[in-house]
Amino acid sequence: MSLLILVHVASAATNLSVWAFPGSSGRILRQPDALGNRVLDYTSVGYQGGGVPIPDVPVKVTISPVAGDDTASIQAAINTVKALPLDTNGFRGAVLLNAGEYQVGSTLTINGSGVILRGVGSETNGTVLRATATNAYTLIQVTGSGSASSSTTHNITDYYVPVGASSMVLDSVSGFAVGDRVFVRRIATDQWITDIGMDQLCCEPDVSIWTASGYHIDMDRLITRIEGNRIFLNAPITTAIEARYAGGTVRKYTWTSRITNSGVEHIRGVSDFVVADDENHGWVLVQFNSVENAWARDVTSQYFGYACVAMYGGTRFTTARDCRSLDPVSIITGGRRYAFVLDDCTYCLVQNCYTDEDRHQFVTQSLTTGPNVFVDGQSDTAKSDAGPHHRWASGALWDNVAVNGNALDIQNRGNLGSGHGWSG
Repeated sequence: MSLLILVHVASAATNLSVWAFPGSSGRILRQPDALGNRVLDYTSVGYQGGGVPIPDVPVKVTISPVAGDDTASIQAAINTVKALPLDTNGFRGAVLLNAGEYQVGSTLTINGSGVILRGVGSETNGTVLRATATNAYTLIQVTGSGSASSSTTHNITDYYVPVGASSMVLDSVSGFAVGDRVFVRRIATDQWITDIGMDQLCCEPDVSIWTASGYHIDMDRLITRIEGNRIFLNAPITTAIEARYAGGTVRKYTWTSRITNSGVEHIRGVSDFVVADDENHGWVLVQFNSVENAWARDVTSQYFGYACVAMYGGTRFTTARDCRSLDPVSIITGGRRYAFVLDDCTYCLVQNCYTDEDRHQFVTQSLTTGPNVFVDGQSDTAKSDAGPHHRWASGALWDNVAVNGNALDIQNRGNLGSGHGWSG
């Protein structure tokens, strides 16, 4: 079992769920089923784990448009701030781009902690970055590097750890300590794939068959307490761990090259294009990789082919807020127009964002594990559905998200795409 939730305002206001409802104190109570599975606690998502305002970081460098291409000028300003020392709050400072249009012919990269790229507003009279290159590219990339380095691993001994649980018993806690970052792995087996019907995907040339080795589910967590051989985690698990399917493991990891406290705000990105189905132009406005406690705030993309904000591998505790994806330009087919996309990231929040003419507007990708939240979103003239897109994403919440012209779906997509199967 895994958990994905859709919440609509009308039903939430008039018909309370038996599974999650406000208690007398106003806190949400979560009723378990017979196996102990329950709705997740989603309060840990977004910048700094939720409940912490995005800060207004002091400006250190201010620039204006130059004649011709502005890429080098903006990148030099970013690098200047990156070279400054971190302050006591973990910030170096902001680069302020004055109002005007900046021509940007290649990717701008923020690859240091505590660096903010800020404009004066995302309207047409604010700070406009024009993507001028004739290839599909990301305009602004906020990125660390490397990957997780794993070490101590122990087996989970519980017969069944339900969805929503935040503790489990191990065969040993040797080598573990409070504060360790761990991956909780839910092991996949051939029998599990058979039991959920994913061994039936076949018979089309582009369909990828689900195999056990490719469907282990890793949930990124922090150890908050240890009692005997029981560990307690900062957030609940999103797919049940079952002894009948080989159970699971907990392994410690480090990721020293992930960056933190960086963001992009108050900027409009506009992509040049030649024809309405042009594929060789700006593709993603803001992309996050290997970052935590980061944000995109008040950014607008116009005419980009893929996404306004994309959160990719290694991204944690990151917020996209008050952002808009407008008038995307591409062929209308797979792999295009995913306005706000979460792919292999966790604890991420997409709040108060808008799209038009997109295919998959508020979307998760393969095996993306939450908690992740989309809240207060709207899509107009939707070309396809929102929701988990493929291959067992888990632990996501869509709350007050309207998809006008299509639907919010959690479904078995079968052979669609390349064998998407259970999307979540």
